[in-house]
Amino acid sequence: MDHTAVRSRLLVVLSLLSVLVNLLYTGASISIGDYAAAGVSGFTLALLFVVLFRAYRLGWRRGTAVLYLASAIINLALFILVNREVHSAITAWLPFIPMLAMLLLNRRDGVTMTILAVMVLSGAALYVEYLPGREPFADALMRSLPTLFAFVVTSSATLGVILVYVYLRDLAADRQRRERESKETLLRILCHDIANNLNIIRMSTATPNAGDKAMNYIRGAAESIIEIVDTVRSMTALEDGKLTVRLEPVDLHAAIRRVLSDLDKKAAQKKIRMIYEEPEHAVAVMAHRVYLEQTVLANILSNAVKFTPPNGVIRIRIASKPDTVTVTVRDNGVGIEGDLLPHVFDPGKHTSRTGTDGEPGTGFGLPLAKKFVEAFGGTIQVETATEGPEQGTTFIMTFRSASPAPSD
Repeated sequence: MDHTAVRSRLLVVLSLLSVLVNLLYTGASISIGDYAAAGVSGFTLALLFVVLFRAYRLGWRRGTAVLYLASAIINLALFILVNREVHSAITAWLPFIPMLAMLLLNRRDGVTMTILAVMVLSGAALYVEYLPGREPFADALMRSLPTLFAFVVTSSATLGVILVYVYLRDLAADRQRRERESKETLLRILCHDIANNLNIIRMSTATPNAGDKAMNYIRGAAESIIEIVDTVRSMTALEDGKLTVRLEPVDLHAAIRRVLSDLDKKAAQKKIRMIYEEPEHAVAVMAHRVYLEQTVLANILSNAVKFTPPNGVIRIRIASKPDTVTVTVRDNGVGIEGDLLPHVFDPGKHTSRTGTDGEPGTGFGLPLAKKFVEAFGGTIQVETATEGPEQGTTFIMTFRSASPAPSD
C-alpha cells in the first residue's frame, strides 16, 4: 500500500480525534468559567480545522503534518502559560508527539519535531517558574530541573524506542526486498534454462527420422530439467528450514573415493587424469554423508571434469589440522571469467556455461554446494586463472574435523 495514502488517512483520523477532544475540553472549560483554557482550546481548534480541511482536500502534505504537530505543541505550551504551572497531564501527553511525528513524517523530521517540542515546553515551564523579576533566574532553573528532566526523559525514551523499531523494520523490509529480487531473478533464470531444454525436446521430436540421435537429445534435455528442478527444491528447502541436515562423523577419504569412482568413466572419455593424494591416516569430518558426496563433492569434482580439456589433470588433496580439514580440488581447465567469478555461488545470477566437450550446465550446482558446506559449519572458496601456465580453477573446502573416523 502507498505510504502517502496511509499517512493521509491517518492525518485525517488524528485531526478528527483532536478536534473532538478540544471541542469537549472547550465546552467543559466554559461550563466552569475557565475562559482562558477555553481560549487556548479555541485557538487550537482553529489550527486543527485548517489541518483537517487540507488533509481532507489535498491528502498528506509535509506542511500539513507539521502544522498538526505544531498545534499540539502550541496547545501544551499555552496551557502551561495560562495555568502558571506544569500539570502531570502535560508530561503524560508529551510522548505522543514523537510517536505521531514518526508516523506522519520521516525520521529526521520526527527527531526535529521532538527536539522542538521539548525546547518549547521547557521554555514555557521555565518562564512560568521564573516570572521575570520575582526571583533570580538560577533559582528558578534549579527548581525547574525535575520538570525539564521529565520532559527530556519521557520524550527521548519514546523517540529512542520508536527509532529502534523503525530501524529494525527497515532492516526487515530491505531483507525481504533483496530476497524477493533474488527469487525473481532465480525464476527468470529457471524459465530461461528450462525453456532451452524444452526447445531441444521440441526440435528433436519435430525432426523426421532422427532416431537414436534425437532420443539422446531428448534424454539429455529431460535430465537437465530434472536436475534443475531437484536442485532448486533442495535450495529452497534448505533456506526455509524444511530440510534437516543431521551432522555426524563421515569418512572423508571414503566419500572422495566413491565420487571419483562415479566419475571415472566420464574422465576416461576425455582422457583426464584424476590424481588423488590420499591421506596417510583416516580423516573424518562433521557432515551429512549423502549430501557431502552427492551434492558437495560430486558438484565440485564433476565441474572440474566438465571444464578441463582432454588430457588435462585434476588434483585432489586433503590437509588436516586439529580442528579443521581442508579439501583442495585443482584443475588445469579453462578457468572462470572475471565477470562470473564473484557470482559462481549466487543462485540469483546466470553463471551456467557449457563444458570443454559441450557438456551442459545449470549454474545451480555451486550455489547448492556452498549452502550445504555452510550447513556443515564449513567454508568454500574459489581461485581461478584463465591465462598463463597456472590456468585453471581451485576450489578450497574447509570442514570441521571429527574424531575418530568412522568405519565406512
